[in-house]
Amino acid sequence: MTPVPKPEHIRAFLIINPGARNGTRLNDLLQAEDYLRSQGWEVTHGHSQYPGHTRALARQAVEEGYNAVIVAGGDGSIGHAADGLAGTDVALGIIPAGTGNILARDLGLPLPSPFMPNSFLEAARILAHADWYRVDVGVMQDSKDHTHRFLNWCGTGLDAAITLKVEYNLEEKRRWGMAAYVLPTVQTALNYQPPQWQIILDEKEQVEGPFYLVVINNVQLYAAFLRLAPNAYMDDGWLDIALIQAQNFQEFLRIMSHILVFKRPGEQEVLVRRIRSAKIEASPDQPVHLDGDPYTRTPIHVWVEHQNLILMVPSGPRLPRHLLRDAAPIAETVSEEEQHIWSL
Repeated sequence: MTPVPKPEHIRAFLIINPGARNGTRLNDLLQAEDYLRSQGWEVTHGHSQYPGHTRALARQAVEEGYNAVIVAGGDGSIGHAADGLAGTDVALGIIPAGTGNILARDLGLPLPSPFMPNSFLEAARILAHADWYRVDVGVMQDSKDHTHRFLNWCGTGLDAAITLKVEYNLEEKRRWGMAAYVLPTVQTALNYQPPQWQIILDEKEQVEGPFYLVVINNVQLYAAFLRLAPNAYMDDGWLDIALIQAQNFQEFLRIMSHILVFKRPGEQEVLVRRIRSAKIEASPDQPVHLDGDPYTRTPIHVWVEHQNLILMVPSGPRLPRHLLRDAAPIAETVSEEEQHIWSL
């Protein structure tokens, strides 16, 4: 698959989420914005002000004729923007500014940290030379027929219960980052009773069981360090569902530790299927998250939209080939600036 041709003139709208963990570093974001302007981009910015506002701003950018939307936020904000841009010719770019930044990690983008104080600027450098590819998005439909798209994962079960608990204390999440999940994870997991699940895959295969986790993946990386779906591609027209069944929390921890050490789930402990759709019910009903943000409760219907979003991805040696099944070959001739970017 070759990249989508980029417009001769890029008119980008930068969406800043001030609620993201690093979203208050406005001066650094403006420096990144200035760099994109120095590369010939026309850039304006706006701030998301409430949950779901990023989606509305992305749709507004489409209506106003922008051909690119850049999100300075975390996975939740990126997922909202993807929902607003899917089905259009407007490309989505990412400046990682959230807590987990899972998609950015999988794409190989620079992450904000004390060791990378100029991460926003370096992300802008990568975006300026990025390739534009069409990627898949997932769609979740709830019991009220409301639909929402996701770019990373749709999860239900233990992880959604943990996410719901963390979202009640956003200040701790901003302050401690991923560490804010540790205590809620332990507290929730120790008291979690796996429900009985009824899952229909691709309208034909029925799966039942007391699963701890039911995660539908569009990417490989999950929870920062776990490759729950090591064979997932973002452009192949499939989603990878992972079902984790355990007798107790201790066994669940052992399974997750195995995935962490061996970089892939054990075949006897985690059921992984490539699917185009799934209908998921649980007794009792369970919370559901999309890209790390709590959304609804089961039952849900999930399916894939093949290559329905344009995503900016690092180019050259930084191209995330593990996520793009048929990525174009690396160009033989590159500029000095591109060589610098690839060496970051």
